[in-house]
Amino acid sequence: MSKGADVVVAGGGAAGCCIAYLLSKAGLQVTLVEREAVGSHSSGFAFGGMTPQYGPGIPGPMLPLSLTSIDLHQRLAQELREATGIETHFRRRPTLKLSYTEEEVQASQRDIVWQRRDGLDVRWMTPDEARAIEPRIGPAVLGVHYMEPAASVDSYRYVLALVQAAEKHGATVRHGTVIGLRRQGGRVMAVALEKEEVPCDTAVLCVGPWSGAASTWLGLPVPIEPVKGQLIRVQVEGPPLACAFWWAGGYCESKAADGLVWTGATHEHVGFDEVPTPAGRAELMERLVRAFPWMAEGRIVRHTACLRPTSADGLPVLGPVPGWEGVYVATGGGAKGVLLSAVMARAVADLVLAGRTDLDIAAMSPTRFASATMPTIPGAGAQGH
Repeated sequence: MSKGADVVVAGGGAAGCCIAYLLSKAGLQVTLVEREAVGSHSSGFAFGGMTPQYGPGIPGPMLPLSLTSIDLHQRLAQELREATGIETHFRRRPTLKLSYTEEEVQASQRDIVWQRRDGLDVRWMTPDEARAIEPRIGPAVLGVHYMEPAASVDSYRYVLALVQAAEKHGATVRHGTVIGLRRQGGRVMAVALEKEEVPCDTAVLCVGPWSGAASTWLGLPVPIEPVKGQLIRVQVEGPPLACAFWWAGGYCESKAADGLVWTGATHEHVGFDEVPTPAGRAELMERLVRAFPWMAEGRIVRHTACLRPTSADGLPVLGPVPGWEGVYVATGGGAKGVLLSAVMARAVADLVLAGRTDLDIAAMSPTRFASATMPTIPGAGAQGH
């Protein structure tokens, strides 16, 4: 039996690390359990873009949470810099969504109507108007959707800073594979690893694409599927892009941390395969060159792939687990996992510390899948992030 903790957080991705930081900062003794290395999967390779105007549950319950999360990220960036000296390169800047067909133009113009109604700073721009911001936009673009608020962060630096700040507040990071939970009288008593148990009063499960394993532990379906996303980093001559860009199925931005243009991502339902492919690289480069023809002269210097945890309905799975006092789930951020990590962590910290949160997370409740058939998910016995 290992030394106990007030809270065991399973999973060293963005959500798990942010939860560990907030709870250790509040004075709890936290143990973060990670099978491999912190940020070694999706959170460490993610693009780190933050566009609250689109995604599952938007318009709808995820919009206010996404906006709140950007504000939380801004505060975290300063806190983490002061605590660790790590620059996470959080920055607010516009995102320009490029349209290439009349159907895309009409869809963006319809979206602008509700986005303005919800108080977002959005507007339609002609290609020439957009080129006043970034002159190198290619000739295939028919129109541009200007969007604020938007932001980005270096995802790996963000996760690394969270862990170091949590450790400064007394958190312990240890390797291990979580294989179950132990309870007594309905309350969690320990988190079971392969060779030992870690006693705790509270357990938070943040194991991303591997969350399907929790279905059998909890007696509650947690239907999370890994969706593979490939990303390339391109070295190209010339000044950095003026802002972030997005188009149907992809995005790009010049990153301050390495000076490279990052562009992604594929959306592949291939199980737990994380191997980058030549086909994925070619697809991403083709899309990038369509947006910016001068990028054809660029050199691909890194090609990665990661698995984004995506739920059956596209929304995160967040909140207390019925029938388990002291157990919470925080997973399923999908392609917006880095953006949502801050607000998901804030919600869990509120619940653990105060028993309630003023954030409206009802749409993300783990109980929404209770009537579903218990899933059998390939690779569910593995845990990592």
